[in-house]
Order: sequence, then C-alpha cells, then structure tokens
Amino acid sequence: MKTSSYKDPVNTLHIHAISLLLSNDVRILDWLLSEDRTSLSSDPQSLLYESGVFSTGEQLLVQIALDLWDGSGHAKISEIICKLDSVRFKCFCLALVAFRQG
Repeated sequence: MKTSSYKDPVNTLHIHAISLLLSNDVRILDWLLSEDRTSLSSDPQSLLYESGVFSTGEQLLVQIALDLWDGSGHAKISEIICKLDSVRFKCFCLALVAFRQG
C-alpha cells in the first residue's frame, strides 16, 4: 500500500537504473516509484516492510532497487545470483552497467 511520496533529490541515473532492473516487473516499478517517476513512493524502510507481501524474488528486486537508490536495500550478492531467474539477472546486470556508466 502506497503512502505519501518520499521526496529525495531527483536523480535520473537512479531512476533509469531502477527502471532497467524492473523492466519486466512493471507492477513493482509502479508500486516503488511515485506517479511522476521522480522519487520513491514512500521512505525506504516502509517500502521494505510493505514488500513483505511479495514473493521472495520480488522482495529481492525491491532490495536491489533500494540499493541502487540509496544503499538501503541490503541485498546480498549470493541471493541475487541464486534467486534471480536469467531474465531478471540480465536486467540486474544492465542496471549495474547503466548505473556505473552514468
């Protein structure tokens, strides 16, 4: 459930990387970002808590997205490697490349 929009400075690099990560998970992307796609829909702690209703793979995607946003997701590399299917792992890699290249 969305709460009031959590405003952080607009950072198109973060938004772009998160959009690549979640390109096959539009429902999660819509839930995670504000309607105008310039900020998170809520604060990171609330989003982590609210993601508890998602599957473990979806929760991991939320953690990764929050790590891309501000490092607050605490995703583990071992879980990323083991839990993401090949399509989502590819999206993860694309997001990292985009984030690194700026």
